[in-house]
Amino acid sequence: MQYRCTLFTESDRGDFFYGRTYQSDRRPLKLDRKDASGIMLKHDSSEEFIYMHTSYVDPRVKMVIELVLIYKIGDQILYASGGFSLLDIFGNSKQGHSTVVSGSPRQILFARSNKQ
Repeated sequence: MQYRCTLFTESDRGDFFYGRTYQSDRRPLKLDRKDASGIMLKHDSSEEFIYMHTSYVDPRVKMVIELVLIYKIGDQILYASGGFSLLDIFGNSKQGHSTVVSGSPRQILFARSNKQ
């Protein structure tokens, strides 16, 4: 598994991702089959601090954190989105955690354009 972090803005001129995408080191996942209701994925609980610098400070700017699953089949390495989360980093939200939504972060662009 790998974390990828990108800045995202919702503006009057359109929504877009910007800046460089931070990619964490690959982390191994373990399957925990003890739960009878399903399979739970576990990874090491080490913390990683991410520092991103931007001169663009706006409450409409969010950080998108994507969980990327990495598979190795033979000689091929495959990447699949395991979900993403939107963090309000410049707004007034005092959230300490965020919900992971299934799918690719690109769906944020399509969800907002369909509302208008």
